[in-house]
Amino acid sequence: MDFCQKQRAKELLERYFVIDKDYKCLLTLESEQKKGRGGHNIKKIMLNVKTFKSLCLKAGTKKADEIHDYYMKMEELIQEVINEESDKLKLQLQQQNKVLENVEKDKEKLKEVTIVEQFPLNTQCIYIGKIDNKTLGKPNSKMYHETVIKFGQSNNLSERVKCHKKTFENFRLYAAYKVKNKIEIENAIKKHPILQKRLRLITTNDDITHRELLALDEDEFTIEKVEQYIKEIIKQNEYNIENYNLLLKKNAGQEEEILQLKQELDKKEKLLTDTSNKLNSYTGEDDISNETKNKIASNYAICKYGYFLYCYQFENMRFICSITRQKDFEILTTNLKNQYSNGEMKYKINVSYPFSEKNMIFLLKQHCICLGNNKFEASFEDIKMIFDIISDLEKLLIDNANDLQKLQSIINNEYTNCSTKAEEVDPEVPVVRKAKRSIDQINKDTGEVIKTFESIEAAGRSLGLTTGSAVGIALREKRVCQGFLWRYSGISKEEQFNEQPVVKICCSTGEKKMFKTIADAAKDSKISAPALRQRILTHVHSNNYHWIFDKQSTHYN
Repeated sequence: MDFCQKQRAKELLERYFVIDKDYKCLLTLESEQKKGRGGHNIKKIMLNVKTFKSLCLKAGTKKADEIHDYYMKMEELIQEVINEESDKLKLQLQQQNKVLENVEKDKEKLKEVTIVEQFPLNTQCIYIGKIDNKTLGKPNSKMYHETVIKFGQSNNLSERVKCHKKTFENFRLYAAYKVKNKIEIENAIKKHPILQKRLRLITTNDDITHRELLALDEDEFTIEKVEQYIKEIIKQNEYNIENYNLLLKKNAGQEEEILQLKQELDKKEKLLTDTSNKLNSYTGEDDISNETKNKIASNYAICKYGYFLYCYQFENMRFICSITRQKDFEILTTNLKNQYSNGEMKYKINVSYPFSEKNMIFLLKQHCICLGNNKFEASFEDIKMIFDIISDLEKLLIDNANDLQKLQSIINNEYTNCSTKAEEVDPEVPVVRKAKRSIDQINKDTGEVIKTFESIEAAGRSLGLTTGSAVGIALREKRVCQGFLWRYSGISKEEQFNEQPVVKICCSTGEKKMFKTIADAAKDSKISAPALRQRILTHVHSNNYHWIFDKQSTHYN
């Protein structure tokens, strides 16, 4: 290394390197050592390659630099040789991979041709094919860009393969199986509990959506596993002796089960017949006294199958009125309570014959607002009065059913005592039974009432209209129709309750206190106006007071 002194080299070794690791000092043989006076014994130091290169870098001599350059050139040459060899090997590997790919493609083509040759025209089959299409969806989702395979059924496999090669990307026929019931097996594949979860849809470039696709998972759900499932489905559903025997065995088991069920059904039908005979022969003579029988009618069946006319309030001043058998009344009440949780059964009355319902509905439609489905809007007092009238009318008919002369005389007396005369009905005027509310025709500028009509239809006819729909719309929306304003005569039912004077009466002394509106009376009693209205309608007494509407008000005139 061209050191001037050996001491400089020893210092560098001792400073930067480890003895017995990076270098070693060799001992001189005893026979070669000099024991007399003169020069020192020769010391040999052995360096490894790495230490020698590092010492050349640290020596800083010209010779050391030359040695370092030598090693660098040698490494460059070695690297060039390695790169050349690596490129050659890489090229050979690429060529080999390409050959393998071509071999694999040729293998797939040969396999496809071989399979197609085994399925001539009119041979039913189930097939599986690989495609390069991927599923769509949201990126990073579980179903995004899944690998899928195509399955299906055909009786012309060669044409189906040609069609799929045009439709899908790089379609390769993977396997096909001969069957005798291709449609049934394809449906079984779609309904398989495991394969059904792997079904996917893709839309090709021709905007056609294809459905018979199964998503693969290279770790858990491979094409080999799909093939295994399909083989099992074909085995279970194909027409052969084994499946036929299994079907016979299953059919025998079901027939045995049907026979057992039939025997149980016969026992229950016999029990039902015996019970029905007992019910038909039951008279109940020992359960009902003669006094009870005579109170209702001479025929005991009326007592056994009596009726209730009922009135169920489901909203304020709105009621459901109909008829039910007495034995079904509790069930009916429960059903109505479930349907209208805030409602209550307000009134019921016993009747013996169902024709009383017809009379009740007739009077309700004459005196109340019919909302449809046996629903009416009116005050409870009016409905209760109608129910009582129907009950008295039925009692009158039952009590005098055996004496027609007496019944005729009662009817004649009631008719002659009636002071009012029936109004003549114009057949060309339609009968209006909606709300029976008269309306006023009002001058839009002065607000003066020009004329009062008995109904909306009558007002419409006076204007030359076919119906009163236009007037009704203008009335509800408070706008002009045919140059006039329209409003109900008097005030509405809602306004009647809001503006109706109320009388507060002391229950003990009878002292009365007048209020102009129900709101004033409610404020005096420290409750809400709707709550006070409910107290008035249900005749509630509270804190030694009760309230009534002022019947002398013009609202009742």
